[in-house]
Amino acid sequence: MEYQLVMQWLFVFFGLYLAGIPLAVVLHPRQATVGAPAGLALSLLLFGVSTYWIGQFVFGPAAIAGGVLVLAICSVAAYRRVDRLPSVQSLAGPLVVFTVAFVVMVLIRAVDPAIHSSGGEKFLDYSLLRSLTRASQLPPQDVWFAGETVRYYYGGHLLSATITLLTGTDPRFGYNLSLAAWYGSLVMGVYGLARLLARSADWSGRRAGVAGALLVGVASNLQPAVRTVLWLVPDSIANALAETLNVPIEGLAQSPEAFSYWNASRVIQTIPTDPKSPRIPTEFPFFSFLNGDLHAHMISPLFLVLVATLCYGYYRTDQEDRTRRVALLVTIGLASGWIALTNTWSFPTSLGLVFLTVAFSTPLLGVGVQRRLRDRLVRAGGNRQPVKWVATELFGAVGALGTLTIPVVVGLISVAPFWSTAVSGRQLAIVSVPTPYGPLFVVLGAFLLLFAGVTLRIETLRPLFERYPIAIGLFAGALVGIAITGWLPALVLTAPIALIVWHQLRAANRDDSTTPVTGGFAGILILAGTAIVLLVELFYVKEQAGIHRFNTVFKAYMQIWVLWSIAGGVTIAWLWESNRSGWRPAGRVLVAVLVVSTAIYPVLATTNHVTSPKIGGTLEEPTLDAHIILDQHPEEAAAIRWLDNRSGQPTIASAPGTHIYRWVNAEATLSGLPTIAGWAHEIGYRNRSVYERRVSDVDSLYTGNQSTARQIIHRYDISYIYVGPNERARYDTISVGELDGLTVHEFGNVTIYEVDS
Repeated sequence: MEYQLVMQWLFVFFGLYLAGIPLAVVLHPRQATVGAPAGLALSLLLFGVSTYWIGQFVFGPAAIAGGVLVLAICSVAAYRRVDRLPSVQSLAGPLVVFTVAFVVMVLIRAVDPAIHSSGGEKFLDYSLLRSLTRASQLPPQDVWFAGETVRYYYGGHLLSATITLLTGTDPRFGYNLSLAAWYGSLVMGVYGLARLLARSADWSGRRAGVAGALLVGVASNLQPAVRTVLWLVPDSIANALAETLNVPIEGLAQSPEAFSYWNASRVIQTIPTDPKSPRIPTEFPFFSFLNGDLHAHMISPLFLVLVATLCYGYYRTDQEDRTRRVALLVTIGLASGWIALTNTWSFPTSLGLVFLTVAFSTPLLGVGVQRRLRDRLVRAGGNRQPVKWVATELFGAVGALGTLTIPVVVGLISVAPFWSTAVSGRQLAIVSVPTPYGPLFVVLGAFLLLFAGVTLRIETLRPLFERYPIAIGLFAGALVGIAITGWLPALVLTAPIALIVWHQLRAANRDDSTTPVTGGFAGILILAGTAIVLLVELFYVKEQAGIHRFNTVFKAYMQIWVLWSIAGGVTIAWLWESNRSGWRPAGRVLVAVLVVSTAIYPVLATTNHVTSPKIGGTLEEPTLDAHIILDQHPEEAAAIRWLDNRSGQPTIASAPGTHIYRWVNAEATLSGLPTIAGWAHEIGYRNRSVYERRVSDVDSLYTGNQSTARQIIHRYDISYIYVGPNERARYDTISVGELDGLTVHEFGNVTIYEVDS
């Protein structure tokens, strides 16, 4: 195992965290009480944005040095404005949480560090990382589309590449170390915000922080628990329950020995009425990091947590303190822009979180005008309660939209070059068949039960029934009608919780210490997650990646999990500590049942991961070397390693990657040298005709006459022509080797023709 590299990365992230502490405390002084855990994400944000802009002109050591310098200047400037830094004791919590999570993921990745071509997007992710470590300017070259820059969000991979270069780490080790670092950073961020929210309400911050960290970093959905029940109960009951919840009796439902770590991440079907339609990846963080993709939806949550933390800073900052509020909004804009560069799917979520925060606090400007207009509208409506509701929400929304312009503008400007190259042409479509109750409960049930335990209590419901009997009756009737028609099960499951949270937020007036958990900022996080759940049940984005709403739900559910993990951590602390008569035992029983239910997966999945046969490494020889996958392909290993040692980014020709998630284009993916027509993902990034034209050119290069081959070599500036197992399988006769001006490099079953300059 590469222990020295592990220590280097730990120290670099410790340094980033310490550098960000003054920034976090200046923006939100309450951060000092819990060790300013947002400091790490703030440092990564400033370092990343600075490196990104310098990289538009020159990327490499100069850009990285510039990023470090900008971070140092900002950190020192913030330090001079700080009245009180966190105590050494308060710093220990976030550092311990990060270290434990980082080391745990290092150990998990060391068991199977290989870049597999199937079972995820490891080939895509490693190609981005490797291309960035070779790049001399941003955006980087597209390894699967030679001569063009990437048409994909790459902010997270950029940070992975810069830290890989900063530490002098070979990218084959940097891949798995990045996974461990992003996992540790996410767990630390959720721990910090959950702890801060609980402490603000005078509950145990440590308990809330640990609970939030476990929810985001370890817990699973309820599928393993349901399948355990199916295995234990009689067949007649098991069949009925399986049909109700749409959980096939397979894997763990048959026996513990048949458990597969994959199943829990695939619960909801793309088209619920079609049993043969593929199941959508409704992933949770532990599955994603265990599976080992270094994918965008796994890196962006760290910055979504940062946005949530900054929003909480705005939520608790007095409206008279406009300077700090503006600074928070600008920083939120920077973070939102970086989220767009990292995973564009999360950009609307970050802005939606700002909207909800401002709507339930006060806008930056025009508070007095807003109140006068609201009061005038209420008087005109006869001071009736419905008019008050409408006026409050209307002017709250208007004020929130006005304030939102600051982070929107900053977010667009902060990564302006990216927007000019981002993929466009996608369309919004309406979901024809919503997700049934069973799968929704299996995926989201643990959180819904936690939140229901706080909101659907007699002492919460009674005042509502007494004060608004007609409104509550109409709401209940509408909900029953929707339930009977089966139109939108997600609304039936979430609306009662959301309505009570909304009401408590309006009554709370931003005073966390005098209201239930749902009346504080945690309630805003619950509403944000609920909004995402409902939106993806109504609309989806039509695109190349997966049929129907496959990719939309996939990208959305990780965001829900992260937001609800923060709120869930605070909720667990409240349930555990509530002094209300008769409630504490019930709350603790609920927490205990959910802990056991969500802990089945990590125990079985980790055991399965450690004990099952692996491609490459073993427990006796753990390693973080992603290239260990080459041990499974010895016929190409020497040739790919030779290409990996070439300098710059010369173009190679190889068989087109028309059949994806197979061992195709490994020579380009693992070396970072661009090939002409790589994986068919490029159809979605470009268009089908452009991709197929390149496929045709590659076919002509390998099988056409010498004149055609030379034209293609010149057109794509080809330096190397790769002839390996895939090329021999695709072409019956390969004539390219007959060209003059080629230097031949033999590697057993692989021949590489180098085009003489």
